[in-house]
Amino acid sequence: MLHPLLQELAAAGTDELPRALIERCIAAIPEIAPELLAAIERAAKVPVAGQAEVNLVCYGVHILAAAREPRLQGPLLRLVRLPDRALDQLLGFDYVETLGPIMIGAFDGDAQALFDLLWDEAVVEFVRPAAFGAVAYLTWLGRIPAETTRACLDRFDTEFQMRDANLGWDGWETAIELLGCEEFAPRVEAAYADGRLDNGWGELALFRNGLAEAAAAAPDDDSRFVTKGYSYIADVLATIEYPAPEYRAYDVKAQDDEPTDEDLVDWDSDDDEPGLTAPASLPSAGRWDEPRRNPLRHVGRNDPCPCGSGKKYKKCCLVG
Repeated sequence: MLHPLLQELAAAGTDELPRALIERCIAAIPEIAPELLAAIERAAKVPVAGQAEVNLVCYGVHILAAAREPRLQGPLLRLVRLPDRALDQLLGFDYVETLGPIMIGAFDGDAQALFDLLWDEAVVEFVRPAAFGAVAYLTWLGRIPAETTRACLDRFDTEFQMRDANLGWDGWETAIELLGCEEFAPRVEAAYADGRLDNGWGELALFRNGLAEAAAAAPDDDSRFVTKGYSYIADVLATIEYPAPEYRAYDVKAQDDEPTDEDLVDWDSDDDEPGLTAPASLPSAGRWDEPRRNPLRHVGRNDPCPCGSGKKYKKCCLVG
């Protein structure tokens, strides 16, 4: 029998974020953590069977990460090896933004487990930048030795097999920038030159400015990490922001790169149904201690980006 608080959480609707209930759960972490961890572990092995399980996984991951529960790392790293649509179902469309802080809060001291995730070529490409951001912040904190992280960055450059513009390279670049690893600057320039990094949305000048910012920052100044969205969760309700996704059965064998009708948004539709109008400007990444509002929440990852770049949304403003 589930803990009474988790029974309420499992029964929560999808129209409104159960803010007060989440706060009560946070206050009861020692009592509810084992059951939440078990729910996350099950979801990593077997597709969830209904809304109750989605609620427990989605809210549970955020609640445990905000509580900095180290027992979360193992089941979380198994969970994030699921296909993209499964992660959408379990963590919400915004998991691209929230996964870095979740990994940071879940860290149990095993850096190799995070590094193994980076080498796993079966992992959805959106997961890899989050893992790199988590590694960078944990290195800045001193929880991962700097020399170990530098060896990881070196190995990724020389051994990672996906040599096209995979988002893993953007995570690699971001980690180098945030940590101020000036010795890797020529390698980043080479990655821009050979197409692993895309000048269309990640300009080399911004990287150089970021390196300079890291070099000039005070040793205790983590503002550059916070701005990029890589730090501990300060406000779990601002981080979750939206209710758990509505349950939909998903096929773990489906090709995630193929958009479905539900993924698509009709910008400036001529149909009788009112269409959406692409915004004149896109929201900035913002800070993790400020509530985020995402008007592009329902734009499919494979849709043309509404900023007009000509790229797919997943290669442009989704991760910009």
